[in-house]
Order: sequence, then C-alpha cells, then structure tokens
Amino acid sequence: MRLILASLLFISIFFVNCSSSSDKRQAKAEDTLPSVKKPVQDTPATNECVFDTSAYKFTTEKLKKYDKDISFIWDGKNYQAIVKFPGNDTLWLHIGGCVDFSYTAIYSTDSSRYSDSAYLLKKAGWLAKNFLGGGFDSKYAECLAKNLYTRRTDDADSNSRAYNIINEDTSVTNKIYEPFSFELRGARAVITIGGYEN
Repeated sequence: MRLILASLLFISIFFVNCSSSSDKRQAKAEDTLPSVKKPVQDTPATNECVFDTSAYKFTTEKLKKYDKDISFIWDGKNYQAIVKFPGNDTLWLHIGGCVDFSYTAIYSTDSSRYSDSAYLLKKAGWLAKNFLGGGFDSKYAECLAKNLYTRRTDDADSNSRAYNIINEDTSVTNKIYEPFSFELRGARAVITIGGYEN
C-alpha cells in the first residue's frame, strides 16, 4: 500500500511540475511574440502610374490596325508582342508604360541586310509609320524621309550604328526621341526605333 501511495505522490508532484513549466514556457513565448500594431496613419493605396499600363491593349491595337488578321505571341514577362514575318524576320513591339509611355519596335532580319543602309533606313521608316504612335510614327517617318538624322559619334563599334533625329520643331514637348539603331547580332541584323512620353 505504501508503494501505491508513494507512486501516487510522485505522479502528482511530476504533473504539477510539468504543468507549471508549461505555463512558464507559454508565458515566455507570449512575451516574445511580435505584437500587431495599428498603423500610425491609415492611407489608401494610390496608383503612382501616370499612364494606363495596359501594354497588351495598346500593342495589340496597333498590330490589328496594321493587319486585322496578324498573328503574334504575347511575351507577358517583357510586355511585348512577337510577330513572325516572311523570310524568318521577327518584330518585337511594345507600346505602353506607367510613368513613361513608350513606343518600341525592334525588327530582326538576315545579317546580309546589315551592309545595305538603304534597306535599313527604309525598314526603320516602315517600322515607325506602321508600329509607333503618339506622333513618333509621323516624326520618325518625316525625319528619315528628309535625311534629318546624324550618326552618333560615340558608337565606334563596327557591329552597330546609332542615329539621332534632327527635330526642327523647337516647341517644348514631353516626347523623347530615342536614337534609332542598326546592329549586327550574330546571324541577324537588328533595327531598333522608338521613343517615349513623360
């Protein structure tokens, strides 16, 4: 009988000890938990974009204006349409933005075209006329047709040529005309033309 009483006493002491240790651990854990604080000032979320950011909408509208049946692949990571043309040529087109609204057309063709400046200039004009907008289309086309551009002197690379347009319009504008360029990238000649508004 003594053995049973001693066992019961031991078990009671053990449970009381475990219970108080558990309570201490729980109290300590509650002290170390991060507390949720109310914000100092509750401000509504704001959209910091100046322009409609639907690049897909603007880009595809421009493509459909060029050819209502045009096929393309949408690159959602880079917000651009990819269009295959005959002769293994490819167009990458992006129109849209947030703070700056940009128009960018990149055209890849066979590298044999890189030495044909007349072809490259004509194709740059075609890109501007058909795939840019917001006034960039007409201004680039006009400058290219009237030879209103100069080669940048800072590009000494024989595999690339960049040109600034000469804008005779002296009015203040928010349009930035990027240099258009021709590059040799492996087996491809690449034409890039575009600009942005801010």
